[in-house]
Amino acid sequence: MRHELAIDITDEKRAERALRESEELYRSLFENMLNGFAHCEMVFEEGRPVDFIYLNVNTAFERQTGLRGVVGKKVSEVIPGILESNRDLIEIYGHVAATGAPEQFEIFVPPLDMWFAVSVYSPTQDHFVAVFDVITERKRAEEAIRLQKRQLQALLDNIPDIAWLKDREGRFIAVNEPFGRSCSHRPNELVGKTDLDIWPSELAERNRADDRDVMDSRKRKRVEEPFVDKRAVPVWIETIKTPVLDENGDVIGTAGIARDVTERHEAEEVLQRSERYFRSLLEKAPDKISVLDGRGNYIYLSPSVTRITGYESDELVGTSVFDILHPDDRERSRNLFKKLRTRPRERSVEIAYRIKCKNGRYKDFEGTATNLLSDPDVNAIVFNIRDVTERKRAEEALERNERYFRSLLEKTPGIITVMGANGAVAFQSPSIETITGHAPEEWVGKNGFDFIHPGDVEHTAAVFAELAAEPGRVVSGIQYRVLHKDGSYRNFEATARSLLHDPAVNGIVVNARDITDRKMADAQIRQLSATIEAATVSVAISNPNLKISYVNDTLCKTYGYARDELIGRPMTVLEEGEGSKAIWPILERDGRWSGEILQRRKDGSTFPGLLSIFATRDEVGAPASMVGFVTDISERKAAEEEQLLFRTLINHSSDAFEITDPKTGRFLDVNQMACRMLGYSREELLERTVFDIDPTVRPEDGERFCEFGRNGDAVAIETVHRRKDGSTLPVEISSEHVRLDRDYVVSTVRDVSERKKTEQSLRLFRTLIDHSNDAFEVVDPETARFLDVNETGCRVLGYTREEFLKLSVFDIDPW
Repeated sequence: MRHELAIDITDEKRAERALRESEELYRSLFENMLNGFAHCEMVFEEGRPVDFIYLNVNTAFERQTGLRGVVGKKVSEVIPGILESNRDLIEIYGHVAATGAPEQFEIFVPPLDMWFAVSVYSPTQDHFVAVFDVITERKRAEEAIRLQKRQLQALLDNIPDIAWLKDREGRFIAVNEPFGRSCSHRPNELVGKTDLDIWPSELAERNRADDRDVMDSRKRKRVEEPFVDKRAVPVWIETIKTPVLDENGDVIGTAGIARDVTERHEAEEVLQRSERYFRSLLEKAPDKISVLDGRGNYIYLSPSVTRITGYESDELVGTSVFDILHPDDRERSRNLFKKLRTRPRERSVEIAYRIKCKNGRYKDFEGTATNLLSDPDVNAIVFNIRDVTERKRAEEALERNERYFRSLLEKTPGIITVMGANGAVAFQSPSIETITGHAPEEWVGKNGFDFIHPGDVEHTAAVFAELAAEPGRVVSGIQYRVLHKDGSYRNFEATARSLLHDPAVNGIVVNARDITDRKMADAQIRQLSATIEAATVSVAISNPNLKISYVNDTLCKTYGYARDELIGRPMTVLEEGEGSKAIWPILERDGRWSGEILQRRKDGSTFPGLLSIFATRDEVGAPASMVGFVTDISERKAAEEEQLLFRTLINHSSDAFEITDPKTGRFLDVNQMACRMLGYSREELLERTVFDIDPTVRPEDGERFCEFGRNGDAVAIETVHRRKDGSTLPVEISSEHVRLDRDYVVSTVRDVSERKKTEQSLRLFRTLIDHSNDAFEVVDPETARFLDVNETGCRVLGYTREEFLKLSVFDIDPW
């Protein structure tokens, strides 16, 4: 006997789809926010906030803070020490959670060593949502760039091959030590030179032609050619040249690596001789026979390889067998090959793997591999394999059919429960375990109401009683909560039919589905909407025609518009010029774009913005909306320009500037005048300390140097500096201890050699004047007052020098 039940749920499905689309939009906004997000519950003790628990965080939270798995944990567990170091943060969050008054602030969190810009609001009593940006990077960027440059140079120097970088004019920007040794120069001597300055003209012109070809084609180029090294020995050199592009995709130079491949050429000649031998030996083999060297490279393949795989044998000889294996089979096959190669006593092993044929499809092979490396007549590993693809397909088809029929019942998303008139469960579908964690056998024989939330038992029991009293009756839209094995509850919606009158069933059939996610979706949508509105970045959403459908409050404040002034207008109203024309093709291709673009406010003023925009799509893949996040980076841009100007001024100063580590005395930065004054390159100075250039300061005086100027007052001293060539010069130093992200000593150094010479000359001249037999007097021509007089003048007239300088010529000359 067959029973069927059909219910029109079209409107319900439409509502669910609209809700799901809305949820997906807001979920997409939430996960793609540039801001970190944390929804938390405040913990109070006697009315005072003492801790809080993470309830939900987004991807940006984990990406920006580096914290993982925080949901369900207290902040005191996630960030030890924060309650002591940031009591003010706990107070602010507690105030917002208790009063609902939103707050915005910036704060430094010592346990994380991070600065944050935070916007916090309360969605419900005792809860708060924090939306934040990490702003630490702004202060660390310059140091990171300098460190990266030093690391890249160290990496370049440690490449065993010859390596170099050139600009578009062919001038060397950087070379490593092996390059310098190849042409008998130090690497720093080659910077700024071209191939014409280093190599014979014929080789130099060939190199320059290769560089032009690489830059014009914008493609990597590999050249293998003979070369005579500095010992006059002929070798083969493989050179790989690559175009170097800037952030705009423009070619700004080339990068190259060269290596000696003479041994490989010699090995290839040996392989060719071996190939002829093996071909005559194995030409008539019926199965696919492969001969490999000890590294797994093909030496020979029987003619059957073309019939089975589509490859000509010449296409595979010299390549690795592992290159055409299925990715999932490579590691296992490599281990088996290594075992076979290193254990000659295990001469043959069974093998099975998949090979990628020329048409791109994979075939299954089985067979044996025999180690004949110790055989002087073969010196190889021989694979004898057969195609078992059809057999494998038949086996897989049988397995698929078995899984299909087994999963018809197990994978049915709905839950089917049959209950007797007494409420006992007679049948439970397997899908119940996926949703509740309880296996079907845990239900059968038990009262179904034992699994229902106590608060829902009364109304569901009433419906059950009605169904039991009226066989054939159907009740839809029953909602209740079911106990999960972990102690939580899932929300169900069900349709129940009484089939107690049907002897084949003799029960009440309940068709239920899990609507927990739908229940949560409403709350999440409201929460996500509030989060987007409170974000510190500007957010705009448009329809597929790029007409604005939503903007948040931050965008309105940033651009100076009221919300209704923007709704329905094109997205381009917010940008200056036509910068977005280049964005749309990338957005259509990749679905997202981010970068800097000039923005325009309502009053016509502009500001640089960091734009991140992505496309959302509906369930059939068609564009649904465009979502853009804009951050005003005016201050960062201004800071970068100011920093560049400041650096330029420092580098063109007539005084030397030095920044040192007060703990070690090591130079952290110097300007160009410091390099010229001491005869070092900037890189050389940054590897030295003040003890290397100042002979009056010893390394054991380091503790005194650490305290140098710590009270914040500038300290001026005169000392001497030792140049790179060993000579010394007198200098005047003005230093100050500065505390920024760490301690620094900032010093201005002035060469006082000329001043010292002048002072010495003046002292000598004064001595000669004072010991002269004649009186010398210096008089102001306008006032006739004495400005200077020597000792002889004082003795002649009987005045001291101080008395003399108070007189005029009229006081001593009666005429």
